[in-house]
Amino acid sequence: MDVREADLLLHVVDVSGARYAERISVVHSVLEGVLRDGAPGTNRTESIPTILVLNKIDLIDDRAVRESLLRAYPEAMPVSAARGEGLERLLSAIESRIEHDTVSAEVFVSTEDGKGIAAIESNARVLNRCVVDGRLRFDVSVRRRKIALLERIGEVRLRPLRPH
Repeated sequence: MDVREADLLLHVVDVSGARYAERISVVHSVLEGVLRDGAPGTNRTESIPTILVLNKIDLIDDRAVRESLLRAYPEAMPVSAARGEGLERLLSAIESRIEHDTVSAEVFVSTEDGKGIAAIESNARVLNRCVVDGRLRFDVSVRRRKIALLERIGEVRLRPLRPH
């Protein structure tokens, strides 16, 4: 899978070393270049949710240094993968971001449109399918950014997302 097709990016940084800020900046610049969609001045950096993960936070013994780091990156998730610290909060943040970006929809296509059916099945989570008025209706859960792709395949009706 190409990073440009990701639903969420986790930018994991080892903050136990002295040059973590430089590494964060370099990765951001590389992602900006990769996510540029080819049109001048446009990129998808802001359209793909990204969580900055500050790993090895447990190795920073100086409380003032740790607090300074967390002030510099207030949206970041501090974790210690080795100790399991912060992982529950990180998983919760991941789940929240994915759910926020997901919608429920009905997609209608011809029962004979094999390519369209395959595209729906590969770009959305199919919850149900049935034949309605001679067309195949898919009830799907799909990322918001995939709606335009589904609209090129068939008729799309967005619905409120049902709770799990």
